[in-house]
Amino acid sequence: EQEPRLWGIVLELLRQEIEPQVFKAYFLPLRGFWKRGPYLQLVAQSAFLADHTAKHYLETITEKTIAVIERPVEVEIVTDEDDEG
Repeated sequence: EQEPRLWGIVLELLRQEIEPQVFKAYFLPLRGFWKRGPYLQLVAQSAFLADHTAKHYLETITEKTIAVIERPVEVEIVTDEDDEG
């Protein structure tokens, strides 16, 4: 099982490079879930947040995640909108 704090470490690396307002708007709301693979699933609060973050930052998130876990990883950004009722 992956260490749950890994997403926090990745977030800290991203915080150092991303403009503070962008980081707060697009990165802080994401919840990270590690699965075997290694595979990181990031859950966004809305389809807009998921799509925008994937389009503009997926490569950067993947690079930082690889730097932390030191091996290839698949990163996916999904939405939890359907779970909100």
